Amino acid sequence: MDAKTISLLYFSPTKTTREIVQAIGKGSGLQILQDIDLTAPQVRESVIELKADIVIIGIPVYAFTIPSTVYPCLNQLEGKGKPVILVTVYGNMSAGHALTNLASLCTARHFMVTGGGIFIGRHSFSSPQAPLASDRPDKKDLQIAEKFGKDIVHKLVQPGPILPLTFADSKYSKKAMTNPTHLARIVAGPSKFDPTLCTGCLSCVRNCPAGAIDKKTMQTNAATCIRCYACVTTCPTKARTVSLRFRPVLHAVFYMKNKAHPMPQLYL
Repeated sequence: MDAKTISLLYFSPTKTTREIVQAIGKGSGLQILQDIDLTAPQVRESVIELKADIVIIGIPVYAFTIPSTVYPCLNQLEGKGKPVILVTVYGNMSAGHALTNLASLCTARHFMVTGGGIFIGRHSFSSPQAPLASDRPDKKDLQIAEKFGKDIVHKLVQPGPILPLTFADSKYSKKAMTNPTHLARIVAGPSKFDPTLCTGCLSCVRNCPAGAIDKKTMQTNAATCIRCYACVTTCPTKARTVSLRFRPVLHAVFYMKNKAHPMPQLYL
C-alpha cells in the first residue's frame, strides 16, 4: 500500500483520547490531512468525509463500551475500504469490550481494521481527593503511541495483501454496543458549581459535549449531562468539581485501582 496521508477522528471530552490519537498520528510519519474532534455537538451533526489514505478513530471507554453520545456519528461514517487504526482509552477501571465493539462497528461501516490499541487516560471521576490515573497518559504512554503509529504504517506499506485484524472477545457481554446512559448517573451527578469562583469565561459551556450547560444561568441540565466532567477539567478557576454519590465506597475503589499502572495493549 502506498500511504501518504492520515485522518485523525476522535471523541475526547477531557482531551486524553485526543492526546493519544495525535501521538499515533505523529508517529506514523504521514501527513495529517484531517484532525477531527467529535466532542462538539455541531461537529457530530455534520457530514464527515474521511479523505486520507489511513484513518485513526479514538474513543474513551464509557461503562465498558462506546459512548452513546458519539455512536450515531460513527455509525454514519463510510469507510470505503480504508485501513483504520482503532484506539480506546479507559480510566484504569476497565477496558471493557469497547475495542471489540468499535471494530464491529467500523467493519460494518466498510473500514478495514488493521490495528488497535487500548490505552490509559485520566478517569473522568478522578479528583485531587481521589485520583485515578490522573497522570495518564504519561510520557511513556505517548512514546508507545508514537512507536505504534510508526509500526502500523510499516506493516501497511509492506508488499502483499493487507489482512484485516480481529480481536479476541472479552469476558464482558457484547449485548450493549453503547454505554447505558443511566449507569454513570447512578454514581455521579452533574458537576458542583461555585458561582463565587466563576469568571464567566464560558469554558465549561464551550467544552461540554452534550450542550448541557446554560450559558446564562451556568446551570447544568442533569438529564442531558453525560458525566464526563469536561467542565471540571477545563475550568480555569476550579468553579466546577466532580460530584459523586457513594463517595466513601468509590474513593476506596479508586484508591485500590490507582495502585496499578497497566501498560497499553497493542494489536498489529
